Amino acid sequence: MNTYLSLSISIQQIPWISLVMIVIIAFSGVLVNVTRNAKPQDLLKSFDGKTILWFRILYPAGIIAAFICMYQGWGQWFDEFNFTIFITGFALFVIGLILRWVAILSLKRSFTVKISILENHQLKTDGVYRWMRHPSYTGLLLYYFGLGLVMNNVISILLLLLVNGLTLYQRIPLEEKALSEHFGEQWDSFAAKTKRLIPGIF
Repeated sequence: MNTYLSLSISIQQIPWISLVMIVIIAFSGVLVNVTRNAKPQDLLKSFDGKTILWFRILYPAGIIAAFICMYQGWGQWFDEFNFTIFITGFALFVIGLILRWVAILSLKRSFTVKISILENHQLKTDGVYRWMRHPSYTGLLLYYFGLGLVMNNVISILLLLLVNGLTLYQRIPLEEKALSEHFGEQWDSFAAKTKRLIPGIF
């Protein structure tokens, strides 16, 4: 079966497959902004909104740059189609998308695009949040890394991870500060038992 799949996908088809994955990512991003379960009247306090600009500017720029590098062959990893790298990347892409949306939808009315505290805000500590504090961001990292692998391009992988790293470096501390100030000991207890992005590691 592996031989059949390897023969059915050539190195020349990777740009088109990557482009479809990018369209899926873009569609997911639009849905995230549409899925604002909290109503404006529910907002108790809204924090820094500049991190949204990082998502809306850096991510598209990083994807475009990564696609150009792949298309031009700058930093191409393998000269021929590598089934293992391709299927690993595609699997990470799918797992990342699923994890991100499970995390977002499980928050229900507590989900907001901007960092916000709502009236009667409940700290989510079950489901995927039992294992990590920011599973939706872990999902982001997984599907962008997966995209980079499918692109078969070292520079593309580095660009996509750099964009994620810079954005989440700005976003996560602000988010955790807001939650810590609002939930106090409840947040401290939750944070002590969980890691930010990778269960048991980081």
